[in-house]
Amino acid sequence: MQNYPEGTLVSVRSSDIETIRQHPEDLAARSSELLKAYFDGDPAAVRSFVDYHPTAHKPDFEPALIDAKQVLLFQELGPQKLSLERLKKTAKQQLKALKAGDPAVTRWCHIYHPKLKSGARSIEEFTLADIQHVLARENGFHSWPRLKHHLNALENVQSLLKSGQTLDTEKILHLRCGDDIRDGLKLAGLNGGFKDIINPFTMGPVFPNLTDEDALTLRTEFMNNSVGRYIEPERREGMRQSLVDEENFVKSLPGDFEEITLWFEHDAYDQLCLAYLLHHFHEMKLLDKCALKLVQVDRFPGIKRFLGIGQIEPEGLALLFQQRLSVMPEMASFAYEMWEAFTADNPVRLFDLTQQNEAPLPLMQKAFSRLLMEFPSPKNGLGFTENMALEIISEEEELIALRSFLFAHAERDPQSYHGDIMFFSILQDMIDAEKPALKIVGKVDQKRAGAEILRLTLYGEELLAGRANWLHDNRVRRWVGGTEINGSFDRNWYYQGEELPPALI
Repeated sequence: MQNYPEGTLVSVRSSDIETIRQHPEDLAARSSELLKAYFDGDPAAVRSFVDYHPTAHKPDFEPALIDAKQVLLFQELGPQKLSLERLKKTAKQQLKALKAGDPAVTRWCHIYHPKLKSGARSIEEFTLADIQHVLARENGFHSWPRLKHHLNALENVQSLLKSGQTLDTEKILHLRCGDDIRDGLKLAGLNGGFKDIINPFTMGPVFPNLTDEDALTLRTEFMNNSVGRYIEPERREGMRQSLVDEENFVKSLPGDFEEITLWFEHDAYDQLCLAYLLHHFHEMKLLDKCALKLVQVDRFPGIKRFLGIGQIEPEGLALLFQQRLSVMPEMASFAYEMWEAFTADNPVRLFDLTQQNEAPLPLMQKAFSRLLMEFPSPKNGLGFTENMALEIISEEEELIALRSFLFAHAERDPQSYHGDIMFFSILQDMIDAEKPALKIVGKVDQKRAGAEILRLTLYGEELLAGRANWLHDNRVRRWVGGTEINGSFDRNWYYQGEELPPALI
């Protein structure tokens, strides 16, 4: 395992510091406080709704608790500019509020200070150093000095960018699963080549040979039938050729490039793409032909609800590029095994790899553990995303599809899995089924995807209660990698939890 300098964010390991996502009770409390402040006429609260709620400008706008929750989630998804001076000032203000008995600050300290949670220190003993420690942990660091080190490094990068310095060369290729950082890289002084990989491996059949005619036909048909309804006709018609062109491009590397930098976050969507690329590179012995580097993170200071690299400002991207790691042979070899197991028609080997001790890519292991949760549950035949969507909608009785995606993506899912149109496709499948679990009861926008107002059917309620089985009652046909899940099969692979392999039942 590689060593990481103090204050480094790029890593193959996941952070062991608790994040705001792990405390839904705090979100509920803060939502209530924000809503009360809004109705009390607090200017900051009113401004929050105006800035982060799409209908707050309407004269008849009267927010409910769920609206306050949405505002907070959107606020916390956006990046905040951190500075050492501002954090020092914040620490003094928070200590003063704590001593005055502010319940929100007290709750914040309990979330992030390990000695307070363990009982080793009482709230009455808190000093400025304790508040600084809380600020450091809230931003993903184990200590205040490490946070300071990060901020100093960020300042140095900002100075470089202001001077117009370029941080890479045209001989470097940047690879990413999507184009969300393409413009950001340019602003970060990274002007090398850029290529986005668009194949969404979290959905549909994924077989060992992606360009095999039968496999390609099956995958293209599945993609068109699922996400095809949400994309432009020309993109849908060209999907098959796009997948072939992408595969051929990867096989053509390194070409004239002397370095390839891979940009990925921690979730299954990204880690599948990373495994796919490293599998190729291992087969092609690319490590012998060019430098292979990795930028990989599961957090970034200033973003409370970190979901991905696309949230990071250009100076942050520049800093991450400076921290990039060398891809070692054992990392490429392990990713090769993971991809082989993922594209197999039996998931047991994949489970075994996620359990391997001292593996060279533990973030990838964690992501693939989340992927295994998409196998149907013995309780009701639903995968994790399907079940989670029903739970979220059920709790509100009626919910806009886009809002259900936000709550799943930013709050409920232990690790973000699907993009928005993939999530909407899953909802639509549960609407269109022979025995639908969801029904549309209205629409807030006739043109916008995800604008449907959804409610559970009586059958959907039976599913959540475990009194019905989705696979038994519907003509389900979907895949997790190379493993088919089919309602017409006598037996299917079922998820049994984190500690047991999927079982053929």
